Amino acid sequence: MEGCILFFPFMSVDAFFECQEERLFFIDVIDGLGKVWMILGEFHTNEVFENYVLIDKPQSSNEKRIKII
Repeated sequence: MEGCILFFPFMSVDAFFECQEERLFFIDVIDGLGKVWMILGEFHTNEVFENYVLIDKPQSSNEKRIKII
């Protein structure tokens, strides 16, 4: 999970997504300067965390204050 900015149980978003192992999806986010970034997310399953969502860090890790919209 190195390099991720968000990691959370699938139950947090199960009303919005259908969890399919290794399925990718995109989320638009806005940083503190108002710049829009497209960030890649992926569904995972394992014995410890069960179903979870992993959101990769943006292309430029120097940008700060990113929020999901």
